[in-house]
Amino acid sequence: MGSMMFCTVDIVPSNIFHVVNITVQTIWNKTGVLKMKIKVELFTILKKYDKGKILENHSVILDEGTNLLGLTRYLEIPDRVGIIFLVNQFPKDKEYVLKEGDEVKLYSLICGG
Repeated sequence: MGSMMFCTVDIVPSNIFHVVNITVQTIWNKTGVLKMKIKVELFTILKKYDKGKILENHSVILDEGTNLLGLTRYLEIPDRVGIIFLVNQFPKDKEYVLKEGDEVKLYSLICGG
């Protein structure tokens, strides 16, 4: 089984080169399933589904292999709500399997004005 790592990089300038400090963390859930971190932003009427599940830096930690439909279920967005998914600025189907570092934006098909 592969490992999933989250890295934090600190770059400290010096006279000739940059010193890079890397902190690596592997996240597992209680059953030993690898986790991944993605960035999520909700727009229009979907903002109300944040409910504290999206961290301050707009990130969510999910089981590796979760698709966009799984993300909507994690956020408890009802299936009847029409959603447009953008992943890394490209439209994707709800069956798209998310990857570590993906940036996901969710828009409702219906919004007020």
